[in-house]
Amino acid sequence: VTVLFSDIVGFTGISQEYPPDELVEMLNEHFTLMNDAIEAEGGNIDKYAGDSVMAFWGAPAIREDHAAACLRAAGRIARSLREDNRRRVNEGADPIHIRLGIATGKAIVGNIGAPDRINYTIIGDSVNVANRLEQLGKQVDPGADICVLVAAETATSAGNPANITDVGMFELRGRTGSVQVYQLNLEDEPA
Repeated sequence: VTVLFSDIVGFTGISQEYPPDELVEMLNEHFTLMNDAIEAEGGNIDKYAGDSVMAFWGAPAIREDHAAACLRAAGRIARSLREDNRRRVNEGADPIHIRLGIATGKAIVGNIGAPDRINYTIIGDSVNVANRLEQLGKQVDPGADICVLVAAETATSAGNPANITDVGMFELRGRTGSVQVYQLNLEDEPA
């Protein structure tokens, strides 16, 4: 499977500035944008947690192009986010910047939880790597409007697309060993 984690940059500060009803409206608009891009490429939203989105491709229906579909969704997210940011700026609001982490690997997908609170969800190392890659974006490209970091397994599974750049080996918090990390270049994504 391929897993995507997203996070809004500086959301803690944003949540202090916005009145609650405006914050909820902003999040709902953002989640709609994310949902539309993810579903358009056959992804499944696992959950929203605060300002984060977790999604995956390749389960429950097996598909061979799960990594490529996830990278296409990242391109859709970038185009939609940039279009929405132009609207936000025209209306006097601040633009939203996000980080994405994407990882491919084995995972467990199914009903998990306590007997009276079961969730259909995904767990495993690829989930953890995607989450840590999203967080690594703070270090790799802190000023980007959208920073997408991708594990080597995703790049390989997606056919090593031309718009991907090797940014090095990184140790990720809580994991042993290093991970080869790539950055998806979405600067040339048309609006």
